[in-house]
Amino acid sequence: PFRNSLVFHDMDKMISVFLHVSATLVLYKIRWYAPDTSLIWNAWIGKTIQPQNLNTSSFWLMAVPTICLYMHTILYHLIVNVIIKPDETYATSYRLISVMKGSFTYRMMHRFGPRYAEAMYHGIYASMATAFVVIAQIAYHYQAAHLALLTSFLLIVVWNGGSYYVHIFSRYKTLKARQENNGENQT
Repeated sequence: PFRNSLVFHDMDKMISVFLHVSATLVLYKIRWYAPDTSLIWNAWIGKTIQPQNLNTSSFWLMAVPTICLYMHTILYHLIVNVIIKPDETYATSYRLISVMKGSFTYRMMHRFGPRYAEAMYHGIYASMATAFVVIAQIAYHYQAAHLALLTSFLLIVVWNGGSYYVHIFSRYKTLKARQENNGENQT
């Protein structure tokens, strides 16, 4: 459901691709080509704020985003699971991942039994988020790493789209072959 796939006829998948890839491309452009990009937004923000003048300490690049992410996670959990409590038909990340019984995440979530599955989910989420903040730090400092990250995102999107079409077309061919066999058996 959350797979970023280049599937042109599926609006949900294309919107997901657009949301994830476009922001990353804009940040790449601003980070590595700031003088060219700043011609557009510099008049609006002001000449005193330039990417090269910003404080780029590890605290601002790693600790603050990680703290904000943890605060977002806690607020999300409180709002969705304590205050609102949507019915079972509402799809949350936890509900979608908790039913994928063969996945690595499912096995890790249920490692200590179903009682601790939600706590394990949040632990896995926090670990992955922290890992991605570290990857973002590397991408921020090294253009080759940033470009490799963007390329891998785009390759994954194309691969997921191709896998989707292979799966759909193979199901279609199998269904068509069964229908033809049933038609031959009846005559």
